[in-house]
Amino acid sequence: MTDDARVISRYGPLSAVAGIRLVWILAIALVGAAFPLESLPVTVVVVLYGTFIVWRGMSRNAGADADAHPAVVHVITWATLFVLFCLWELAAFLLGNDEQHATFSTVMSPVIATYPGRVMLWIGWLSVGDWLSRR
Repeated sequence: MTDDARVISRYGPLSAVAGIRLVWILAIALVGAAFPLESLPVTVVVVLYGTFIVWRGMSRNAGADADAHPAVVHVITWATLFVLFCLWELAAFLLGNDEQHATFSTVMSPVIATYPGRVMLWIGWLSVGDWLSRR
């Protein structure tokens, strides 16, 4: 058995649904990245996609057991990351948001200044949203 055959037998071939999701994510990313970040088309795409993801995530969990809770370690991990990110942003804001004390948006500016960088960020954002809504 070849390595490729082992991978396919373990994970299965790419399903049609996964292929369609991949095409949609790529199409939205390529179109969305063509517009300036703070423009009406980008806002519309973000609101529509976000609404869809929330709806899909809620509809998948509608029949879930009411006693199902996330593991404490997961909650603590995500809460810690969120608090650290907020502290970084707050400290950078209070210290002047310059080269020595850069906010996340300042650090990401060179990436989002280019079309390929924006496409990669869109793909990442859309993929994470899709993944979270299917959990």
